[in-house]
Amino acid sequence: AVTCKAPVVWGTEPCLRQAVEVALYGHSFASNGITLARPSPPVVLSVSPQRVDAVATAGVTVTVTATGVLPTPFLSVLFSSPTGLWASVVSACTFVNYTAAVCALPVGVASSPIPTYIDLSVDGQVFSASKVSFDFVDVATQLSVDAPTTATEADNVTALPSFRAYAADSNGHRLLQMDAARHRNLEVSLLGFTGDAWANISANLVAQGQTTRTTTNGVAVFDSVVLRSPPSGAIKMRVSDLSGTLTSVQFSMYISVGVPRFVVLVIPPQSFTDNQNPLGEVQVMLTDFSGNLIHNSALAVTLTIDPVPPTQPSRPLPTQYTAAMDARGLYSFQGIVLIGIRQQPYQLVFKVPGNPAVATLRSPPIVPLLCLPDEYSRPNSTDCYACLDHAICNGSRVVLMQPNYWRPSTDTYAVYSCGPLPRCLGNTPTGTCIFPFAGAMCQGCQPGYYGDHCSPCGSKGWGTVLGGFLVLMVIWGVVATFYLTKATPVNDAFLVVLKLFFTHLYLMNIVGRFAEVLPQVLSTIMGVERDLVSWDMLPEFSLMQCAFPGRGAYASFIMYMLWPVLVLALLPLALGIYWPVVYAMERFFPHATGELVMQRESMGSSRDLTPPQSAFMQKRALGLSARWAEGRVVYEALLRVTAPGKYALRRLIRANVRASLAHFAVLFISAALFFSHSNFVRACGKLVTCTEMAFQQTYTKFLSSDLSVSCSDVLYSQYRAAALTLVVLQGLGWPAAVAGVLWFG
Repeated sequence: AVTCKAPVVWGTEPCLRQAVEVALYGHSFASNGITLARPSPPVVLSVSPQRVDAVATAGVTVTVTATGVLPTPFLSVLFSSPTGLWASVVSACTFVNYTAAVCALPVGVASSPIPTYIDLSVDGQVFSASKVSFDFVDVATQLSVDAPTTATEADNVTALPSFRAYAADSNGHRLLQMDAARHRNLEVSLLGFTGDAWANISANLVAQGQTTRTTTNGVAVFDSVVLRSPPSGAIKMRVSDLSGTLTSVQFSMYISVGVPRFVVLVIPPQSFTDNQNPLGEVQVMLTDFSGNLIHNSALAVTLTIDPVPPTQPSRPLPTQYTAAMDARGLYSFQGIVLIGIRQQPYQLVFKVPGNPAVATLRSPPIVPLLCLPDEYSRPNSTDCYACLDHAICNGSRVVLMQPNYWRPSTDTYAVYSCGPLPRCLGNTPTGTCIFPFAGAMCQGCQPGYYGDHCSPCGSKGWGTVLGGFLVLMVIWGVVATFYLTKATPVNDAFLVVLKLFFTHLYLMNIVGRFAEVLPQVLSTIMGVERDLVSWDMLPEFSLMQCAFPGRGAYASFIMYMLWPVLVLALLPLALGIYWPVVYAMERFFPHATGELVMQRESMGSSRDLTPPQSAFMQKRALGLSARWAEGRVVYEALLRVTAPGKYALRRLIRANVRASLAHFAVLFISAALFFSHSNFVRACGKLVTCTEMAFQQTYTKFLSSDLSVSCSDVLYSQYRAAALTLVVLQGLGWPAAVAGVLWFG
């Protein structure tokens, strides 16, 4: 028997058509033709475990499951990598059965590259090519991820696909349970391509605790990373170890364009219009929530103007413009004509018809240009107008009044003079009144002022007004009655002068109303005399204007109508004061009483001491110059008689006083009505004087003294009729009253 060593042959194919011949001599072989066949290598099915710690392999074995395992002393295992970056290692195996072998791991090997395979051989020369992976894992040095492969549509808040991050060694093996560090804190950040380089754009991440994770068994799951309005295209996600131990890893993702959400201005409109020429070109585009340009030729964009400009009959204009998408994805609008109200801001409104999900876009305001400096504009008008007379213009809607000119409101385009006196301020929209003037064209007065010049009313109040007026009337009544009972030529002259004086003052009060157009000297003289009767020299006696400040034209008229009622109400109080005053005068100045006694004695009446009914006319008939002395003798004789005579004397005094009460009442009422007559006439005149004014672009008549009253109202017509009637009654009533007083004594 001869033992021969087979040649080293790699491979698993048998040696077909080969024979084993024995040569006794080196050059002489037998030719028996006995065939020699090599057995096939086992086919590896699996290995357990599939990965081991490369640092701790001493005494560690793996179980290889395969087919064709033979109990040969040459049974061995091969660890190799096709990358060529790692030296192959062979290790011996122990036969377990024909489908399994236990193999020892080599000692001192480094981390194996990916991939690394495990193969078996029964002869130690030819190994299987099963490509079953086996890894020698080292310590963790870097991170690896399973990157998402699907694109994500951009939206306002975009949730990215979930992914996993692993702790890996230098060759990329994921350690998983073999990770020595139980927990690692990982963080994700975002890189975007800005300009020509990648930059950190992690500000787009919606954090809420979702950008950090902790590894468990070497793996961390990022399943809720959210981006805020991401741009379309590729982005990079970076996962980092917060401790800095492991090398970061980054991977790319793709964000696709979302659905249309917004209309965005590319070329905005100009901020003004001259109301003649078209606006410049306006361009818009459609974008998704992230601002990515939408390319969809099926969508159109419409443009309208808000608010709707006024219709131009001479130049019909479209109310809506429509644009289609061009090759650049833009929508262009040209030839937009805006003829708007001056100083009224307008906006262009862009919409996508039939797509309510796209938000409406409003452009910045577009304002029509101002008019020329010597023009002005009106509300709700597109035109310019020449500046008003006696006004100041600057091309806008603001129209200011020149000094001493006035208009009812800013909607009125007729200017009125405030008169020769400086009553109205300038550089104001309506002509503000100079204090204390007020009312229409500043012809009235502020509360507490009265008269044409708006003199102050004073501070004595109603008590002083009524008290002073009452005292004045009583004094005048006493004096007038006292003289009326003395029928002498001197007294007759006094009455005539008194009547002429008051008639003069009354006429001057009326004529003096026109003193403003008279020469200054004459105006001053007439003004002083006028003030005597109109009480302007005594401001506290200004009656209605001061007693009832701030009343309208109707209220003033009603108060002056009620003035006679107030006079009648004051009459009993005046008579109550008059009685003791006149009684005392007759006691201490008994000329009139003695005269009455003398008259009664001369008429033959010894007991009837009733005073004569017409003492004034009897005195004229009896020649009082001769009887006056006799009356005094009789009076002095009565004073020396007994008690009955003195009683008779007192009866005579009381009778004389009662006889004069009627005179006083007539004089009191006449004087009160006399001094209020001019003011009452003025109040009536204010109700019949209307002024035609341009108000809100129409001409309307308003009450001159109160522009809040329209002369076309039914209520005004009633007050006007009442005022005219009372003026006529006053004109006829005064002469009739004077004639009646003279006729009936």
